[in-house]
Amino acid sequence: MLNSTYRHFFYLLSGQALALFGCSLTGFALGIYAYQENGSTTIYTAIALANILPIFLLSPLAGAIVDKFSRKWVLALANLGSIGVVGLLYLLNAKGWLTSTNIIGLVSLNSTIAAFVLPTLSASIPLMVPEDKLSKANGLIAMGLGLIELVTPALSGTLYTEAGLEIIITANAFILLASLGIVCLCHIPKPPEASESSSENNKQTPLLTTIKQTGNFLLANPHFSRLIVFYAITVSITMSIAILVQPMLLSITDAKTMGMTLSFASFGIIVGSLFMVAIPQAKKHIPVMITMAALVGISCVLIPLTTSPTWIAIGGFLVMCCYPVFDTNSRTLFQRKIEPHMLGRVIGIRNFILGFCQALCFIIVGPLSDKVFAPAMTESGWLSPHLESLYGIGEGRGVAVLISAIGCLLLIWVILASFSTRLRSIDQLIDTTAKNVESNEEINAAT
Repeated sequence: MLNSTYRHFFYLLSGQALALFGCSLTGFALGIYAYQENGSTTIYTAIALANILPIFLLSPLAGAIVDKFSRKWVLALANLGSIGVVGLLYLLNAKGWLTSTNIIGLVSLNSTIAAFVLPTLSASIPLMVPEDKLSKANGLIAMGLGLIELVTPALSGTLYTEAGLEIIITANAFILLASLGIVCLCHIPKPPEASESSSENNKQTPLLTTIKQTGNFLLANPHFSRLIVFYAITVSITMSIAILVQPMLLSITDAKTMGMTLSFASFGIIVGSLFMVAIPQAKKHIPVMITMAALVGISCVLIPLTTSPTWIAIGGFLVMCCYPVFDTNSRTLFQRKIEPHMLGRVIGIRNFILGFCQALCFIIVGPLSDKVFAPAMTESGWLSPHLESLYGIGEGRGVAVLISAIGCLLLIWVILASFSTRLRSIDQLIDTTAKNVESNEEINAAT
C-alpha cells in the first residue's frame, strides 16, 4: 500500500504522462503532415523551433510563478490551456485551414503552456519524495516518458495513415480531459521556506525582482552555472540530431515504417529508466553524465552510415538507453543541491539557457541540411566523391552526413568537458558550498 505522499506523486506522474501522451500523438502527426505538404527539413525544424522558443523566452518568468503560487493550480490551468489549443486545432482542420504556418502557431501556443509545466514538475518532486529516492523517482518519470516515446510513433503513424488527422486530435482532447481530472486529485505540498521572514519576502517580492535574485544566486554559485551550461549544450546538440532523424527516415521509408522504427528505438528509454529505478542512487552524477553523453555521440556518428530501418532502430535503441541515465542524474543533482522553495526558479533559468541553445541549433541545422548537405550528397555534389562509399548518394544522404557531423561535435564537446577538473568535481564542490539560500537571497535583495 502506498503512503499518501507516494500516492500523490503517482497521481502527478500519471496525470502529466497522459497529457504528454495526447500532445505527443498530435505533435507527431502534425510533423508528418507538414513534411508531406512541403518536403522541407527547414519546415520540420521550424516546427521544432516553435516548440522550444516560448520555453526559452518564458522559463524564467514561469519558474518564478511556480515558486510563488500553488503548483497544483499551475498544472490545472496548463491542462485547460492545452484543451483550448486542441479545440482550435480541431476547428482549423475541420475547416480545411490547416497550413504549416498555422501548425507553427499552434505548436508555439502549446509550448507556451509547457514553459509553466516543466519547472512545476521538477520543483514538485523533492516535496513528494525523500532525497535518497529522488533518482528512482526521476527514473520512473523517465520510464513514463519512455513509454510515450515507445508507443507514440507507431500509434500516431498508423492512425495518421489509416484514419487521418481528425481521429488523433479527438483522442487528444479526451486524454487531456482525463489528465485534468487526475491533476485535480493530486496534492502537492507547499515548499518549506528557509525562514518565516524569507517566506513573507517571497510573497511580497515582485516577479521580475525574484528573477533577478535567482540570476545573482547563480552568478554567486558558479558550480550550478557550469552544470547548467554543460547540460544545456549537451542536450541541445543531442536534440539537433533527434530532429533530423525523422526527415532522414521519411526519405527512405513511409510514415508507418518510420513510426515503427522510432517506437522500437524508444524502447531503449524503458530499459535505461528501469536501470535507474533498480540501482542505488549514484553518489557522483557528473562522471555518469559524461559517459552517457560520449556513448550517444559515438552512436550518432555511426548510425547514419546505414539506410536500413532495422539497423537504425537498433542504433537508436542504444542511444535511447543512454539518455534517461544522463537526464535522471542531471535532474537528481539539481533536486539534491537546491532548496525546494528556489528550485522552480533555478529550473526556469536552466530551461531558458537550454531553450536559447536549442533555438540556435535548430535555426542552423534546417537550412544547413537543405542548402548545404543535401545538394552536397547528390550525384554531382562536392561531398559525394569523398563520402559516397560510406553513405551513398541521393535523397536523405545529406541529412545522414549532417547527423554524423553533429555526432562528432557532441563527442568533441564531451571530451573537452571531461578534461575540466571543475566540472568533473562538481559533485564535491557543491557539497562543500554552504546550501544557505536564505542568506544568498538576503544579499541579493540588499544589492
